[in-house]
Amino acid sequence: MKWTAIGETFDANANANANADADADADAVSVVVQNADEEGVEKARIELSAASSGHTFKKITDDEGIARFSQLPAERLHVKVTAPGYRSYSGDFTLENGADPFVIKLRKRD
Repeated sequence: MKWTAIGETFDANANANANADADADADAVSVVVQNADEEGVEKARIELSAASSGHTFKKITDDEGIARFSQLPAERLHVKVTAPGYRSYSGDFTLENGADPFVIKLRKRD
């Protein structure tokens, strides 16, 4: 899957890794939450909300900052990420064939 940003984000930087796993599920994606030093952020809460269907998908990152979502709809998604000690991240995305994982970099709170 490739995540395409729809709007600008103010609390974090997001980028997609262009090296997709050829065996990845067509409707699944890994979300990796990192700090500025590219270290995984453990116990970050990720919420994906489908714009038209209203479905919500929630996960908490593991000790490496990774959460895997499956059976995602091929529609516009709103992503919200929160983690203790970090600024929250919020943005809108669409899923397309392409990159997995999707990396979100959080900034420390001031």
